[in-house]
Amino acid sequence: MRLLWDPIRPSVVQRSDDHIVFDTGTAIVKCGTRDSFGIEAWACEQARALGVPAPQVLSVEPAAPIPHLALTKIEGVALCDNRLDLEVAARGAHQAGEMLHRLHECRLPGFGWIDRDDFSNTTEIRGKSSSWVEEIHAELDPALDELVASGALTRAQASALGDEMEELRPAIASLDEGRFLHGDLARMHVFVEPTRGNLTGLIDWGDVQVGDPAWDLAIAECHFTSSSEGILQVHPAVHTGLYRHLIDGYKADPVVAERIALLGDFYLGYRQAWVARLGPGADGTPNPSLMMLLRKITGGGTDNN
Repeated sequence: MRLLWDPIRPSVVQRSDDHIVFDTGTAIVKCGTRDSFGIEAWACEQARALGVPAPQVLSVEPAAPIPHLALTKIEGVALCDNRLDLEVAARGAHQAGEMLHRLHECRLPGFGWIDRDDFSNTTEIRGKSSSWVEEIHAELDPALDELVASGALTRAQASALGDEMEELRPAIASLDEGRFLHGDLARMHVFVEPTRGNLTGLIDWGDVQVGDPAWDLAIAECHFTSSSEGILQVHPAVHTGLYRHLIDGYKADPVVAERIALLGDFYLGYRQAWVARLGPGADGTPNPSLMMLLRKITGGGTDNN
């Protein structure tokens, strides 16, 4: 059997009950049942076809007894690497913005998370909802219900975010076609050459969505302005001003810029609610998104993460 990566002892990058990621030195190998590896493989290949640097798919077997996805390992270091000079990191963020804009030029059917059942049956990519409003309701409403049921939010606090969505419904509903979204553009998912900062690749395409480019940019802002990287702040980061370089590189057109200005704050709250329902970390680390959401709802200011 031909090996698709070096036969060395791999190191474990990430582990959970239904998902494990190995670094073999030249490849990243993901195994488990949590993610749809066929969809992630499609996203990597489609991004590469658009000229966006993404990992090359070496092997994908979503229906194997142990489903797996093997990808080439992107060279360089992540933007959250504290050894990077600010000028170097800023160049990488700028180039990442350029690539994100290129990605967003690709139109796709449907809205939201990719419909896994449809992909399994047809191998076609389509958002699981028929409208952007429907998609947000499908994700936000159960998240708020779970937070109320757990006692994390009062019903009045949950209703405040729901009321904000209703006020913004006309703007949200005006999105009549979805675009190809990365879905999780964090500094730890942007890799650069460590000396000059030239972009080497964007990784972790498992959260690919179809929707509003302003939503993808809101997620990026949330990550890029944080003092730490990752949901539970496990990767401290010194460069918290990189989002302005990303948005400079993105060069938003007037329509997207208007949607960012109008919907950006709500989109951040929506994301915080969705992440807050995941609860604390396995070691009991508090989920910071809940506190950020409470500050937003109660008027205590924002602390993007």
